[in-house]
Amino acid sequence: MTRWILVRHAQSTSNAAGTLAGHLDVPLSLRGWQEALGLASVLRSERIGRVVSSDLQRAADTARVALSGRALGLRTTPALRERDVGAWTGAPFADLRADGRLGGLDALRARPPGGESLADVALRALRFLERMDDGRPTLVVAHGGLLRALLGLVDGVEAARIGERYVPNAVPHVRELPVGEIARLRAGLEAS
Repeated sequence: MTRWILVRHAQSTSNAAGTLAGHLDVPLSLRGWQEALGLASVLRSERIGRVVSSDLQRAADTARVALSGRALGLRTTPALRERDVGAWTGAPFADLRADGRLGGLDALRARPPGGESLADVALRALRFLERMDDGRPTLVVAHGGLLRALLGLVDGVEAARIGERYVPNAVPHVRELPVGEIARLRAGLEAS
């Protein structure tokens, strides 16, 4: 079994402003720094064998703070970046909701203009995580859209509703999966 500890980064300035960041490299807000410190306390009793995070600063900084006092290296990668929201990068959520553009975007294959679907994001992440599916407990610090997709696949959420789950900032979601399950999920998604 591999123990996966999946965490969305702490609050970013974009979260605080209510805008879509996607691949924008926005920092943590003041509240985000506090949330990351709280996460460190929560994870203190957790056995962690390695840590990987998105290379975007809001995720990497969350991981660094959460690891304070541990002799673990942090590996960052673009494979764990947030969903590319294309033309909607920087747009206020309220505007996208008000005019109906967000409708249907929670479905597995739906895409914002010029951006990625949740399936695209999940495949990118699964291909990376598959190489780490070896039984070592792994902390993954990433983003809300990516984690909605991964948790939805792991938990068997139907494709039309996979993006509906809210993933709070700086809260661990632990899943114990048989070694090889990540490869099975990837293959199933590629075949669908």
